[in-house]
Amino acid sequence: MLATSAAALLPFMVLVTAAPASADADFAFIGRGTQNYLCQAGIWTLENANATLFEGRKAVGKHFFNRAFPSFRLDSDGSVIGCTKEFKLASPQGPTNVPWLLLDRDDAISSPTGVLSQIKFVAREDTHAGVPASLACTAGETELRVPYQAKYVFAKNTRPLSAPSATPTVSVPTATETEDSVTVTVTATVTAAPLCAARH
Repeated sequence: MLATSAAALLPFMVLVTAAPASADADFAFIGRGTQNYLCQAGIWTLENANATLFEGRKAVGKHFFNRAFPSFRLDSDGSVIGCTKEFKLASPQGPTNVPWLLLDRDDAISSPTGVLSQIKFVAREDTHAGVPASLACTAGETELRVPYQAKYVFAKNTRPLSAPSATPTVSVPTATETEDSVTVTVTATVTAAPLCAARH
């Protein structure tokens, strides 16, 4: 599993209001797959996503949708986390890349035991591609699968979620100071939306 530093968790902490420096990131994987769109009223509309989770070159799990809910399953023990709520942050790399997300665990569709049973949040960051070259589609086009890659961070953090302020303060390490003592102010535009209204 990839180790995740506080610096790597910057978008994760930005998306949690007043996130503490001790936000517990357990591990992270690289997801590679497709964002899947349907043509609706002349517009490509995101329907779901499918991806394989990698640790280095080794496939270790899957990202998939359980009905309308984004879910993750580990091959090692079969544990699953299903998510329902999300916050969005536009990708810093530009609009051709799918947004960064914070997903909230839903116990009703998650495993009660196993590696993922203690995970409370999943953050999607460092996204690459996944957005159609053109949003317009024709009646003859029905489905579009757009390749993408992202980093998925799995974290234990029992703080309730709420919409973040426009300029949250988060803790990140620098080369000269420790993780526990450094704060920077990050300005971000964040849109909160119910999962069913915006799937990823």
